Amino acid sequence: MYKERTAAQVAAYFLWKAKEPVKYIKLMKLMYLAEREFLLSHGSRLTGDELYSLPYGPVLSNTLDKFHVIDSDTYWSRWIKCVEDNKFIHKKANFCRESFNFLSDAQMKILDRVYQKYGHYEAFDLVDLTHTQEHCPEWQNPGKSCLPLRIEDILRNHGRNQQETIATMQSLQEQDEYDRLIADLVS
Repeated sequence: MYKERTAAQVAAYFLWKAKEPVKYIKLMKLMYLAEREFLLSHGSRLTGDELYSLPYGPVLSNTLDKFHVIDSDTYWSRWIKCVEDNKFIHKKANFCRESFNFLSDAQMKILDRVYQKYGHYEAFDLVDLTHTQEHCPEWQNPGKSCLPLRIEDILRNHGRNQQETIATMQSLQEQDEYDRLIADLVS
């Protein structure tokens, strides 16, 4: 289940770390790498977004859609502002770690790790990196279209055996059911 507020805060967290405008394609790659890292480290989803292989690499589908309307979305626009040439900046001047109330300490540790490892890359260097088998074996070239990226494929391509993959998939399904139940109770 897509956790939009978490996704917005993940984006804002990376922008806060960058301290300068970031091209949306770089931000998307950082977010994908964080989603994947959280899955592999914790057996859980960070944003729960749908994942796809696109010509420029893997993406979080719903988040990518939000990137195109960020200034008109009431929640996202609280955190992020679009500036020249499809670059984003964080909107609040007084950010601190405690500002990110939809991110747990474990999630922020993963975001810190991903940013430390990949934050220095330029946007299209990250695109190139996510096209390599070494760094992103789950990505498949979709041509001019898109292909769904399956969680099972990510797990298997990063060393999980069949039993581990099945257990993680079952756990993810239970988490999604729980999240839907809570969302229904709240709304």
